[in-house]
Amino acid sequence: MKALLKFRESVIDESQRLSSWFGEDCCLWEGIGRSKRSGHVVKLDLHNQFPFDPSRYFNDVIYANSYSTTCLGGEINPSLLKLEHLQYLDLSMTNFSGIPMPTFLGSLRNLRYLDLSSAGFEGMVPDDLGNLSRLKCLHLGDAPQGWSFGSDFTLTAKDLWWIAKLSSLESLD
Repeated sequence: MKALLKFRESVIDESQRLSSWFGEDCCLWEGIGRSKRSGHVVKLDLHNQFPFDPSRYFNDVIYANSYSTTCLGGEINPSLLKLEHLQYLDLSMTNFSGIPMPTFLGSLRNLRYLDLSSAGFEGMVPDDLGNLSRLKCLHLGDAPQGWSFGSDFTLTAKDLWWIAKLSSLESLD
């Protein structure tokens, strides 16, 4: 629970989506899933749930501002490493604009699903993601249907050799 609270402290949450993150029972917190058998946190689903409409986003300032305030942003705290049983991490359609994708994500060895699509990360995709041998789904793509949110943030890769190490991978975007 302390790991999740440290994560929350590092995140910008203008819409107060994480306001349910208090109390002793973190399975009641929005976006948190726990194993019924072990009680460990296995899921962190914090994708933006506000419906994205590209035509309105680019043509309606009020809609664009409303959408932007629903996006989590800021930093991703390495306290997530304490969630040793985490299998599912979705931070898609958020606004971590201009920060590098954290290399420590490659140390979340039990991940089976990782979605960082349209999250605003910039720079090199860390080779460390190749350590995620249990990963079945990896989504790093841009906005839906090729739309860009108008940012200059792009992900690049020196090479893609690390993908070959993802022996369980079934879906790659």
